[in-house]
Amino acid sequence: MSRTVRNGERAFTVSALLVSNDEEVPRALLHLHPKLGHWLPPGGHVEWNEDPIVALIREFKEEVGIDLTSYLPVIATIGHVQVLPPPAYLLSIHVPADKPNPGDPEHYFLDLMYVIWVPHQTPCKGSHAEWIPRNRLEEYPAPENIHRFLLAHL
Repeated sequence: MSRTVRNGERAFTVSALLVSNDEEVPRALLHLHPKLGHWLPPGGHVEWNEDPIVALIREFKEEVGIDLTSYLPVIATIGHVQVLPPPAYLLSIHVPADKPNPGDPEHYFLDLMYVIWVPHQTPCKGSHAEWIPRNRLEEYPAPENIHRFLLAHL
């Protein structure tokens, strides 16, 4: 979805470190971000009508063709209140001007990053996603925080 970014804006995003739990060597799913050229966990913007869990499920289906629905914790309901699962990390990501799109002003992403263990699944064709074992992380250019988070969970 195309959207206008305002100077200093803080937009909510969601992402997930997907870790395979059924292999001898655990692997994490990363995809090559087309504009940034970095390997990142799949995710994206939380739209105005979504809660973070709905956004996470939608983004994973769109980006890598994996349905996370049955791997997420059950959402509890207490009266009129839904208790959503908390993220493993809450990140404030500074995005400099002109990134990832020329003409964008400086802005921020407030990323709700989940860690989810799933059986190995093949990403959809054309997704530029790969399951990466711990011993090959250095081969995939990614921000330092992503490497650190992956090392903590693999």
